[in-house]
Amino acid sequence: MTKSNKTIMIMMYPEWSSFNSSFMLARQLKENGYRVVYFVVCHNGFKDYILDAGFEYLEISKNFEIEKTQYYINRLLNMHKEKNKKMPGSIRSYIWNKRIIQSVWEDVLGKMEEVLVEDLPDLVLLGPLITKYSIPFLKLKIPIMNLNYTLISFPTWRVPPVFSRIIPKNFGGIWGRLRNTISWSRILSIQLLSDFWDSFILSLAKKFPPNRITNIRKEIMKYDGRVRRSDYYYLLDVPMLITSPQEFDFPFAPVRPSTCYIGAGIYPYRKEKTFYWGGIDINKPIVYCTLGSYSKEWKYRIKLYKAVIEAVRQRNDWQLILQMADDADIEELSPFPSNVFVEKWVPHMEVLPHTSLMICHAGFGTVREAIYFGVPLIVFPIERDQPAYAARIVYHKLGLSGNIKKINPKLMHQLMERVSNDDSIHRSVKNMQQVFREQLMCEKGVEFIKNYLSHRNVGHSHHHFENE
Repeated sequence: MTKSNKTIMIMMYPEWSSFNSSFMLARQLKENGYRVVYFVVCHNGFKDYILDAGFEYLEISKNFEIEKTQYYINRLLNMHKEKNKKMPGSIRSYIWNKRIIQSVWEDVLGKMEEVLVEDLPDLVLLGPLITKYSIPFLKLKIPIMNLNYTLISFPTWRVPPVFSRIIPKNFGGIWGRLRNTISWSRILSIQLLSDFWDSFILSLAKKFPPNRITNIRKEIMKYDGRVRRSDYYYLLDVPMLITSPQEFDFPFAPVRPSTCYIGAGIYPYRKEKTFYWGGIDINKPIVYCTLGSYSKEWKYRIKLYKAVIEAVRQRNDWQLILQMADDADIEELSPFPSNVFVEKWVPHMEVLPHTSLMICHAGFGTVREAIYFGVPLIVFPIERDQPAYAARIVYHKLGLSGNIKKINPKLMHQLMERVSNDDSIHRSVKNMQQVFREQLMCEKGVEFIKNYLSHRNVGHSHHHFENE
């Protein structure tokens, strides 16, 4: 294979699932001769994870954001002591917080630019939740694609926003269009109110040093970037790669020519700690329950843990692997039945092939991995974009969705029995698993990127590419 002289840089939101969703695409790009570099603002423990996956790693500097934050905190506190500002404490604190965040962000962008000029990439794949970090790339005329590890989208009456629990029954009905429109209107109204409040606070913050006040949208447009509102505020209006098969999305979701569903978004080769199976019998049904890496933050987690533990206690033929990251939670709920095995961390690539049923929070990474291994789901979406994946699970008959606030042992047992005994759910899961397996290598994403770069090489603009 002829080695490409092109460098592709990947910059993702600092979450384990976002990196996992990008690794297979990155691997295949390397196989096709591209140099792939992950660019991280502050490593937060991701450096070894990325290096172990076999990719280059570039960071601004260790703890740059933390150091800058402390610098501005000290600066503003000293200013307050010197001038003895007269302002209500809560408002003053809010303004200071905004000013600190703004100042750190501005310095991070400056540092990014310094690093980038030393090694300019030919293309950047940027996570959609970090649009503000696009500015140095735009300033240096580096082309950008959104690497969307969620299903966030631009407003449309065809599908509800990712925060909505709406499960469409059909396409094109007047009531369906109206529900979607109302749901989008709520999201956009909240965004507009938030923008107004932020602008007001930042106008007050002009009195606080430093005096650089930046509007993200205006700054992006200053360097010929284009943004549009989405479920998560502003999203760059550039070609988009989505880390999912199109078959998992709603069949009537709009797809622009500049959008590509790259494939499974699964990296089964990642290095994980070995799981201790202990007294677990892999020949008996295994239920795996996890609320993900943010489980400590979920208000009703104990309620769900209790429900699933009691449901499994009633069935000696079931075994439960329960991931609980918090020692205090483990202590509160112990002792556990003999068929319940509690772990603080569970390697999905090792456990899911032996799992009969997964109970989770509908995090997209967890959902994709369950489908890849053919595991039916019971999901309890809690916040952010989790309702979007719960809705698609129910729509495609890959499992059931519940309300974590209302769950109890009886309801949990009923849900588990329904999923376990529903042949249509098992058939749907197997069919979707086949789709994910066939699209594991992300060939569509690689070809999309190749096509994009070849168009740029012959002088075509992004607009020309998009309209083909």
